[in-house]
Amino acid sequence: SNEVAVQHFEFRMDRGQLMNDSMRVKNRVNWVHQGLAPLPQGYDGTGVVLGFIDSGLDLNHPDFRDENDQSRVYRYWDQVPPPSVASPQPYGYGREWTQAQLNSGGPIPTEPANLYGHGSTVAGTGAGNGLANGRHKGVAPKADMIIVATNFAMPNWTSTVADGVAYIIEQAEALGK
Repeated sequence: SNEVAVQHFEFRMDRGQLMNDSMRVKNRVNWVHQGLAPLPQGYDGTGVVLGFIDSGLDLNHPDFRDENDQSRVYRYWDQVPPPSVASPQPYGYGREWTQAQLNSGGPIPTEPANLYGHGSTVAGTGAGNGLANGRHKGVAPKADMIIVATNFAMPNWTSTVADGVAYIIEQAEALGK
């Protein structure tokens, strides 16, 4: 066949731009927040907990803190550190932080720089509240968050993801959400 595989190619020298706002429009997130018909009310994640299993989270980012500069993260399980007394049970590995510990001013987990903020980007799209710049809110900006920072290099990685899912469900149930 003489058919050309590429039928069209477009190239422009435009500057890049953040597109979280267009994501909200294209997926009607703004309509949901406003409670437009046929919805009976607006929904913004109030009373909901979102769980993220990814590279971690920048806990100091304003979009993951509330108006009183308190963390919106209910629990944070970093699966990377070796077993210790701070490992959540029954899993027995990594380190867990409670919301009180995250707000205490003590040492908190950090998202590894070599993973380029992937976990923060994903969590921001899901639950960022827009306090950083007043514009780029996520889908559920009032939701609580449970973060599981996974160790992508683990030979049994899929089982650690399954542990993360179980952990998120257990913690959400403990919150009644």
